[in-house]
Amino acid sequence: MKNWLVILLCCFPYVLWGQNNAAPALERNVTINVKNQPVSVILTSISMQADCVFSYNPDAINSSNVRSISLSQKPVRQALNLLFEGNVQYKERGKYVILKKAEDVNASKKEHLIEGYVYDAKSGQRLTETSIYDKQLLTSTITDKYGYFRMEVPSDQHKSRMHISKQGYSDTLISPLEGKTSFVNIELSSKATDINPESFGNSSNLPQHSRFQSWLISKNIRINTRNVTDTIFKNVQISLLPFVSTNKLLTGSTVNKFSLNLTVGFIQGVQVAEVGGVMNFVRNDAKYVQLAGVGNTVGGSNKGIQAGGVYNVTKNMKGVQLGGVVNVVRDSAGKYQAAGVANIVGKSFHGLQIAGVFNQTRNIKGFQIAGVLNNAKNVSGLQLSGLINNATYIKGVQLSVFNFADSCEGVPIGLFSFVKNGYHKIEISADELFVNLAIRTGVQRFHTMFMMGIQPGNFKIPLWYYGYGVGTTFGKQEKLLYDIDISEQQISKGSFSKTQHAIYRIYTGIDRKIAPKISIAVGIDYNAYISDTKLSTYQEDYVSIAPYYLSNTTFHNGLNMKTWVGAKIALRFL
Repeated sequence: MKNWLVILLCCFPYVLWGQNNAAPALERNVTINVKNQPVSVILTSISMQADCVFSYNPDAINSSNVRSISLSQKPVRQALNLLFEGNVQYKERGKYVILKKAEDVNASKKEHLIEGYVYDAKSGQRLTETSIYDKQLLTSTITDKYGYFRMEVPSDQHKSRMHISKQGYSDTLISPLEGKTSFVNIELSSKATDINPESFGNSSNLPQHSRFQSWLISKNIRINTRNVTDTIFKNVQISLLPFVSTNKLLTGSTVNKFSLNLTVGFIQGVQVAEVGGVMNFVRNDAKYVQLAGVGNTVGGSNKGIQAGGVYNVTKNMKGVQLGGVVNVVRDSAGKYQAAGVANIVGKSFHGLQIAGVFNQTRNIKGFQIAGVLNNAKNVSGLQLSGLINNATYIKGVQLSVFNFADSCEGVPIGLFSFVKNGYHKIEISADELFVNLAIRTGVQRFHTMFMMGIQPGNFKIPLWYYGYGVGTTFGKQEKLLYDIDISEQQISKGSFSKTQHAIYRIYTGIDRKIAPKISIAVGIDYNAYISDTKLSTYQEDYVSIAPYYLSNTTFHNGLNMKTWVGAKIALRFL
């Protein structure tokens, strides 16, 4: 006995679960095929199949009326509508279905009731999450998990045409009949063969732009946005949140001339202007003014002015984009783009791009200015940054501390410039003072030089230097090249000296190729040697560095300058 009791207790929750999850009485399928039978007999047959009990006042409903009815595997609600021809209303109370005359229920109402089911025309399966809407009234409803819908419209609007839409199916229209109630059964034809009607119920099928802000948008708005392919045009919309809007639940399919969002707004498009206290979300295109306290997100193109306190995101942009932190354009942009931190463009930008930290784009024609970093694939114009410029190909000017590119038809200007397919030379040379090693990198038109050298002789306490310079080379690589260099060499005797001892040099010469990747260069230079006469070791170490001099001048601050003309011969590799 105890064992049976345990089994019953264990099974009891599952029994309750099964009862709670059973379809409501009105949604249970029945099959009826009778001719010239009393209503009471037909109700009994329905009640036995659906496991429900009908309750009604015999004075209100004549159960002896003779009726004929034929349907197969359709819900009880549809069977009752067919049986009573829409003259009876029904309510569920647990297992009971209460029947009342329609006029008793609707006598005081000013709305016209439209209800029914939506089916797949091929399989007969009920279609959930189907949108039923009126474009003029902006009223809408969605079929429930049993494919049933119910919507009320003002009585004076009962002749309006209702649109029925579901993703993957062809749209259809219905015109409700005269009277208080219209019960309709709608069949939709799929656009593709062998389609699973329920495959469109998953929110992952939302357009990409809608997924981003789905946490702000109610389920019914998301379903309507997914289903409704038609565009609704309204002059003005005002919203507190996407689900509290004058566009109602069709806001994702509505294009407005003017849009005012007190906090967050969500619409299909803006034709003139939109202002949002926090954020604006536009599924397609926006123009000509879009302002938000935090950010703007546009799924299509933005034309005009787009300004967000924190961010702006759009697919394409033409005009002015101002972001307190970041601007993102997934495709192409033009004119002006400015952000406190970053501008990011997926494809092309044409115009002026300014960012406090960095700019990122694929192709740019115009100006790219950043506090720290500019990065682009192809540049036609100017790249200007406080630290790094990087590009695959540049036709124009790179101006930064560090410049990097694969190919360049312009000029990179900076402390260090590296062009993969540019000008690279390792140079070993000798002049009247030093034996030198130098690296030249950049392009022929403008390159940087890093150099060091040592004076032969006393290697125990050597006279040596490190230096930096810039140069330009012109001519034909296979014949004769001409060089002009400007450099500074910081000189020390023995250990590193922090004091002022430097040679400033202007060099001009020729470069002749003598073998693949090897050339010989010769030229003359004009030197200005500046040294500090107040240094205690000046007389011993630095006074006689100049081999001779054209001029010798000591200034009132103790600095001495000697000048002379020298020469250099070098071998260059690469």
